[in-house]
Amino acid sequence: PVRSKIEDVQPSDVFDATQPDQLDAVQAKAYRDLGQNALAHGEVAVISLAGGAGSRWTHGAGVVKALNPFARLAGRHRNFIEVHLAKSRRTGQLYGAALPHILTTSYLTHGPIQQWLAARDNYGYPGPLLLSQGRSIGLRMVPMTRDLRFAWEEMPQQLLDEQAQKVQESLHAALIGWAQSAGEGSDYTDNLPMQCMHPVGHWYELPNMLRNGVLAELLAQRPQLKYLMMHNIDTLGADVDPLLLGCHIHSGAGLTAEVITRRLEDRGGGLARIDGRPRLIEGLALPHEEIEFNLTYYNSNTFWVDIDQVLAVFGLTRTEVSNREKVPRPCVAWLPACPLT
Repeated sequence: PVRSKIEDVQPSDVFDATQPDQLDAVQAKAYRDLGQNALAHGEVAVISLAGGAGSRWTHGAGVVKALNPFARLAGRHRNFIEVHLAKSRRTGQLYGAALPHILTTSYLTHGPIQQWLAARDNYGYPGPLLLSQGRSIGLRMVPMTRDLRFAWEEMPQQLLDEQAQKVQESLHAALIGWAQSAGEGSDYTDNLPMQCMHPVGHWYELPNMLRNGVLAELLAQRPQLKYLMMHNIDTLGADVDPLLLGCHIHSGAGLTAEVITRRLEDRGGGLARIDGRPRLIEGLALPHEEIEFNLTYYNSNTFWVDIDQVLAVFGLTRTEVSNREKVPRPCVAWLPACPLT
């Protein structure tokens, strides 16, 4: 609500893992031992969110982000999947138990990722490597003219030469006119079906693992599994750190979020106190854009998850995830053979 009081968090609201004085040596060792023990007993799996296509990494190209060869390492261009699997492989070797690694996909990325991994023998990954196919889609909307005007007239823009500036302003005016005539905020249907849809937000990926059977398969393979580390595919710094894992286990929390100190270019919300309660908030949910610049921490979208506690939110236990009556598995809407009811 607009009346909510939004302010920066207090130092006591976060555990700063970058500051050694946050923990004494005994506490740090206890947390690290907790994490190492969980890793050695195969209680941890990694989830990489790989449903997106086209981004800053690809300069807007309509390609699968997870497969984009973004950097040259050891004489060869590597993609995000290759890098994250290498980190999971290293962690498994360090603690003597291969980590299950799950790649969540969407209708845009599932086929290409599946074919890519099959052609490369999963990069020789020694542990379980599962694809969690998305079960939800979103419909694009016609933009609001006030949002278009804000983006083009109030946000910083590159100044073009006189003629190019006139062409750009004419294009902007035409798009604003189209939004008004099409109906601001209405469903966007004036294109090919695949151009009118989009993969939905990250929270859907945990329920998707229930609905597509991946979590049931994972728990059948690893009944000792207790914790998940979930991260964006382009968050290269995300890693299964035993100290952070141990901190999460010791806290007893269902979810632990990793945040980072905000850089000038970081946009999209962050960690704030909302009416006195620490919460993650999206940039679009902020009533005023300038509020974001007062928030110290940016949401990296890396989470540590306690499986049993999250299942309890859905009214489930781990023994019930394979029960089709409690967890129905709908057919996939984009498959031609899917019967419509």
